[in-house]
Amino acid sequence: MPIEFQCPFCQATIRVPDSARGGKGRCPQCTVRITVPKKTTLPPITELPAFEPVAEEQPVVLQEMNDPPETDSPPVFATESTFASRSVAVAFDPDALENSRNEELPNVLAAPVRRKINGKQKRLRHWTIYGAAILLIGLIAAGLLISSNTVIERLSGELIAGSAESMELSPVMIGRSRIELPADEVTELLKKLEHSPVPLNSSSSHVQLKGTPNGLEVSISAGTQSQFYRVNLKGNESVRQFLLQNEARLEIERTQEVDREVSKFFTAYQDVLAKRAPSDSITVFRDSLALPSLTRGFGHQLVAAYGRGLYRCVYEDRDGGLYFMLPPGVTEFEVIGRTHPDGRIAVPAAFRVTVQGEIAVAARPVGQKGSKTTPKLTPKTGSDDSGTNGDDPPGKN
Repeated sequence: MPIEFQCPFCQATIRVPDSARGGKGRCPQCTVRITVPKKTTLPPITELPAFEPVAEEQPVVLQEMNDPPETDSPPVFATESTFASRSVAVAFDPDALENSRNEELPNVLAAPVRRKINGKQKRLRHWTIYGAAILLIGLIAAGLLISSNTVIERLSGELIAGSAESMELSPVMIGRSRIELPADEVTELLKKLEHSPVPLNSSSSHVQLKGTPNGLEVSISAGTQSQFYRVNLKGNESVRQFLLQNEARLEIERTQEVDREVSKFFTAYQDVLAKRAPSDSITVFRDSLALPSLTRGFGHQLVAAYGRGLYRCVYEDRDGGLYFMLPPGVTEFEVIGRTHPDGRIAVPAAFRVTVQGEIAVAARPVGQKGSKTTPKLTPKTGSDDSGTNGDDPPGKN
C-alpha cells in the first residue's frame, strides 16, 4: 500500500510505494534530506477531485540517498498519475545516487497539490501584510522626519528684547500637596524654611526657597553680574503654531519634573538639618527645582546663547514674556532649544535676538501686597515689540 506523507520542511505532499518505508533521500521540491515514514501520515481521501487524464510520467530520482531503505533490494517506483492532485510521487534509485548528486532536481510538481498551493497563498498573504505594515511605518517615520525638519526651519527668525538692571518679579508657589512626605513632616519643614529661607545664589541670579503655610515659595532676582532681558517668542507665528500642538505636553513634562524634585529637595533638606549631608548639597536644586518652577513648559526648554555661555530661562510671565539673565550691556544673543543630557531637544528653536530698549518697572518693595509690577518696553526706535500688554503684572505659574 503506498505511503503518503508531507515533507517536514516545505510541506510538499509525497507518495512512495510501501517498500520504500524507512528509506532516506532528498525532497524533490526543497531538496532537503528527509526520511520516509513507516506508514502513511496523511488522512485518507474521502473523495478524489476531478482531473483530466495525463500522460504517463517518467520516474523521478530522490537524490543523495546515503542510507538505503530497509529492504532486501533497492526499490524503484514510478509516479502514479491518479494521485497527481493529492501528492507528488517520487522514486528511489540508489544506483543512480552518485551520478545525480550534482544534477539539478527535476520539476516533479507538474500537477501542484492544492493543499500546498493554499499554504503558499497563506504565506504570501502574510508576507504581503507584513510588507504593507513595514512600508506604512516607513512612510510615517519619513513624514515625521520631514515634519520635524520643517519645524526646525520655521522656529527661527529675528526678535527684539528689552533689558532692565533689576526687577521685582512675583514669586511662584509650589503647593504643599505636591510634596510626597508625611503631612506633619511637611508642616515642620515649611515652618523652618519660613524662618530661615534657603538661598541658592550665584553670580548671575539670586534664588530663594521660603516656606509658607501653603507650600514652598520660590523667588528670583538679578545677581551682581547680570541683568534681566525679556523677549516674547509667542509673538512669532511659527511659535504659536508649534505651541498649539506641543504646549500641553511641554507643561506636563515640566510639572512632573517639579513634583519629582520638590520631594527630593525636602528629603535633602532633612539630611542637612540632621547634619547627614553638607549644606551645599542642596544647591543642585537651583537648576532642577527652582528654575523649572519659575517658568512654564515652553520657557523651561529654552536657553539664551551668548558668547560661550548658555543661560537658562529664569521666568515666564502670563503675557508670554521670557526672562533671561545675561551680563550687562548685551546687545545681541540667540534663543535656542535646550539640549537635555540624553541629547534630546524638545523645542527646536534658533532665534536671533536684538536688544532695543529698556523695561520700565514700577518698583514694589518685597513683601508689599497689592502693588503691581508692570514691565513695559521703552524702545529706542520703533514700536513696542515685546508683547507686553498695559498694566498686567507678571503672573504665577
